[in-house]
Amino acid sequence: MFQTIDRARQSLQDWRASRALRRGHDDSNPGAVSATAHVSLHHNADFMRLWAAQSISQLGSHVSLLALPLTAAMALDATPGQMGLLTAAERLPFLMLGLVAGVWIDRRRRRPLLIAADYGRAAALAMIPLAALTGL
Repeated sequence: MFQTIDRARQSLQDWRASRALRRGHDDSNPGAVSATAHVSLHHNADFMRLWAAQSISQLGSHVSLLALPLTAAMALDATPGQMGLLTAAERLPFLMLGLVAGVWIDRRRRRPLLIAADYGRAAALAMIPLAALTGL
């Protein structure tokens, strides 16, 4: 993921350099920029893939943030105490593993870890309807 961001950043720096070069060579109007000088990140395939993947991941995270407690309250008739335990269980990994995992991840390649984490989260969330269908 960070390599993709670095490539996008490099593309933006290259664009800025070419824009500055064009401004310096246009003697008649130093502030003018040609129509071909405008390049946006929407034309960068790596950035678009990163943006799409992160958008899908964030959408899934926010849906589960809303859907999991609602499912527990409405379909499973969870008590307020059980809802508190559910909320605590959602936040506990950040508290217990945040610093240790952060140090470990900083020494590894991030892209495979991000992909594996998204697949793991999807599998864990898929177990909820599966458990409901089987009566567990």
